Amino acid sequence: MRRRAAHPGTPNGLTKRPLAHAGIFVAIFLAVLSFGLFPVQSSSAMVEPRLDVSQLALPGLVFSTPRVASTELEAFPQPITVVAPEVASAVLIGANDLTDIELAERALTVENSSVDIDGSSSVEKPRIAMYRNYEIQEGDTLSSIADDFGLSLDDIVWNNHFLEHPDRVVPGVKLIVPYVSGIVHAVEFNETLIEIAEQYDVDMQDIIDFSANDITNPNQLKADEFIFVPGARILPPPPSINPWDSPVQPRYGGWYWPTGIQGRLTSYFDRWHPLGIDIGLPSGNEILASRAGVVTFAGGNPWVSYGYYVKIDHGDGWESLYAHLSDFAVGLRSGTYVYQGQVIGLSGNTGNSTGPHLHFETRLWGIPQDPLLQLR
Repeated sequence: MRRRAAHPGTPNGLTKRPLAHAGIFVAIFLAVLSFGLFPVQSSSAMVEPRLDVSQLALPGLVFSTPRVASTELEAFPQPITVVAPEVASAVLIGANDLTDIELAERALTVENSSVDIDGSSSVEKPRIAMYRNYEIQEGDTLSSIADDFGLSLDDIVWNNHFLEHPDRVVPGVKLIVPYVSGIVHAVEFNETLIEIAEQYDVDMQDIIDFSANDITNPNQLKADEFIFVPGARILPPPPSINPWDSPVQPRYGGWYWPTGIQGRLTSYFDRWHPLGIDIGLPSGNEILASRAGVVTFAGGNPWVSYGYYVKIDHGDGWESLYAHLSDFAVGLRSGTYVYQGQVIGLSGNTGNSTGPHLHFETRLWGIPQDPLLQLR
């Protein structure tokens, strides 16, 4: 049997060739793996991070990078430049500007008081209110009320001249109680600050400076409204004049009965009711001007004192007053001229009143007279 001759070097060659191939594959694998984990970054990747501006609603946003998908948003914070829109200066709202609601909330202070709002500052300037309304309670006296509010007895009496018995008060009577010493004054037609200051013996500037009066023009007072006169006092009348022993003679026929219906006298003019007479009648009846003249006041406070009332100047020092009205005639105001018998309002029960009636006064040079001596 013939034996095949062996090829020299064949076994060694076959052994080394697979190893070489395996080395090539390992090198390729390592190269691929290396490039996959550590990719080569191009120079274009070094620019600022790209931002998807379509996702923001900032007015005037400055940007220069192209739009890209939101997935390309980098996680590195970058400053953003925001440009405010151009608007007219009148449209800009300052930090101190207030809405109507805010102004109303700031104005909710104590009764009958308010505050000044300075448009250039947020600092409030509180006003001292003119007065408070107080209803007499069981056990009260005028002196105790004055003490409770830090006032003098005169401050109570002078602001509530309608009190028939200052030494005897009845629960339920409604009073004007000033916040500080002084007198609440009803401004009449053509009345001046000089006249008011002289009437109460005070400095006119003190009236102007009292902030609750809101006097913007001292030469033009608002008629039919109240102002407060700080430090005011009632000057005593000349000692020769006694309101209860009137020097005035009866003038029958010169004055009309002040109500459309006769009514019934419920209070006469005397020492216990020293200002006028009361005529009982239902609410809503016509009240007439007893004489012709010029209306000097038409207003009041429905809670206290005369309530709503009208005052008429008839000339020659004579005046008449009609109190506790429920309403005024249409168009009636200070400065209105009324004829004798003209309707000036309707009867009512406003103010310090125990029932529907008309309180009627006549005065000569400020001194109360008995109206029955004038009426026919």
